[in-house]
Amino acid sequence: NLKAYLDFDIKKTKLLPRGWLRKTSSGKIARKPNLEKFNQSIQKPVLVIGDSHIYAWNQSDELYNGDSTAQNVFLRQIPIISADNIHSDGRIEAIHENLKNLPEFSTVILFIGEQDIRNLIPFWMRTKSTSLLESTSAVLQKHFQWISNLKQNYSLLNFCWLLPPPPGEGLKPHPRFLSQTHLSNELYYHYQADQNQRIRVAREYRKQLLKDSPILVIDYWKSITNQKLILDPNYIRDISHLKNVQQLFQDHVEAKMGCLFGPIKKTTESSKITLVLENVVYEMKKLLKEFLENEPTEDS
Repeated sequence: NLKAYLDFDIKKTKLLPRGWLRKTSSGKIARKPNLEKFNQSIQKPVLVIGDSHIYAWNQSDELYNGDSTAQNVFLRQIPIISADNIHSDGRIEAIHENLKNLPEFSTVILFIGEQDIRNLIPFWMRTKSTSLLESTSAVLQKHFQWISNLKQNYSLLNFCWLLPPPPGEGLKPHPRFLSQTHLSNELYYHYQADQNQRIRVAREYRKQLLKDSPILVIDYWKSITNQKLILDPNYIRDISHLKNVQQLFQDHVEAKMGCLFGPIKKTTESSKITLVLENVVYEMKKLLKEFLENEPTEDS
């Protein structure tokens, strides 16, 4: 019995980077300074920046819900973010606006890349006749440039890149969208590659990102996928979003970054139906199926 052996109960355990604990001059664990550091750390802001996938940081199963994260976690959604559109429609400006008021040594998590894997890289391979390796490298170099600038301009913030969700089932690419030669904002809501193609893109994306990223990369994929990079059903919210990963994300970030996460803001009391924009037609048909089947004709 661990409690009897230690003469106290363990309420919480944390895996943190080597060197996180403060020690006395004699090399012993400094109890009071570490307690102070712990209490300060669970209040220090953690800002998560990305597209709709940031809501996986909620305990709630409601997609667009920001109320059940840890108390020190703040979510900032940047719509359909990719390497090709980061400097358009005010995206990079919105990121700067959120970073400039953060306290020193806050943690910034970039949860981006899903749109690169789903659309941008397959689109460039098709329209520019480039290889997977070349297209992936070009996309990541664009990201590395603006991220390096952020790191330089906000040197007192701690940045990391959380790998985007592994490719889910998605939608089958429609010929009408595959014939386009311009990747508009609307086109980002559709798919330029099927799941098998996106898995190949994701593997190369992950490989190059882990090798060359200017900031620390948090890789959690092995925890929720098999060797073929197919998602465990327990983590599938819909065709592209994750669920039940909040604690997993926190554990991985704590172990690599040394930041801590406070208690949950609030526990949701009921669930509700949320329509995912990228799949809104499918969801609407499913919700209205019974009505449409029983809709009277003009003759009746």
